[in-house]
Amino acid sequence: MLRWHTRAMADALLILPDFALIAIGFLICRYTALDRPVWDGAERLVYYLLFPALLFGSIVRNPLRPMDALALAGGTLAVTAVGIGLAYALRRVPGVSPALHASGAQVA
Repeated sequence: MLRWHTRAMADALLILPDFALIAIGFLICRYTALDRPVWDGAERLVYYLLFPALLFGSIVRNPLRPMDALALAGGTLAVTAVGIGLAYALRRVPGVSPALHASGAQVA
């Protein structure tokens, strides 16, 4: 028996609305009178007003417990330490000029 509802299908269905919204936005922008200035205004509205309100509401509804915050801080420190270590290790790779190392370490 062929099953269409698998784990991969569930993951695909989870992100389908996002891609559908992107495609609809592209089609509306491309084939209607709503041109770039309209979308620039909508983008500013979302970025400066709607997204911060959504973020604030999400934070208020789901407070972070101290142990969760500690785990996130530990993970952040670990990733930062690995990045710094890799930046210093890059200097020892043969063929990497000091200028290339400096620019790579600054953006790492």
